Amino acid sequence: MQLEKKHSSDLASFKSLEDASKALTAQIVVSEEKLSRAEADLRIEREWRSALQGKEHEYKEAITKLQTKINQLTEESKKCEKTKNELERLRKKYNEDQQTLEELGHQLSMTKLQVSEMKERSRIAEELGNGKILASSEWTPDESASNCYCCNSGFSLTKRKHHCRSCGNVVCKSCSEHVLPLEEKNGVLGKPVRVCDTCWQTHVN
Repeated sequence: MQLEKKHSSDLASFKSLEDASKALTAQIVVSEEKLSRAEADLRIEREWRSALQGKEHEYKEAITKLQTKINQLTEESKKCEKTKNELERLRKKYNEDQQTLEELGHQLSMTKLQVSEMKERSRIAEELGNGKILASSEWTPDESASNCYCCNSGFSLTKRKHHCRSCGNVVCKSCSEHVLPLEEKNGVLGKPVRVCDTCWQTHVN
């Protein structure tokens, strides 16, 4: 009787241990599955982090290259601006030099004209003194003539005034190309002098 009770008790204990073993086995299986999933997730995360780190390195290199390019472009822009300013300075200086040359050229032309007029007046005064041309009362002053007596064209820096040694009128070079020997005070013909076309035609006719 006692053996049967003991056997029944042992069976119950075995049954209890078996159930506990099955439950523990089930828990182990569940834990292993969770561990497997966790390891898989961890692997994916590591791969993702590694990929991100690789991309980050690529992005950093790209950013470095872009920054270098920006610096180069900035430097080129500064050089271009400097060249532009230098070009503007040279253009301004060129314009100023051109203006100065024009002013000097104008002054030189005026000086040449003044020298020529002074020589002309000196020659006229000498010829008046020698009696080779008309008296000063019959001589037309330069300042009173603005147009040629013969062709009526206006005088300028390039179209100078000339006196006819015969009539004393102011004419242009084109209208005073001829020369004639005029009679001096002593009645003797002097050396040929410049005369206007009108006096030339009168003499020829």
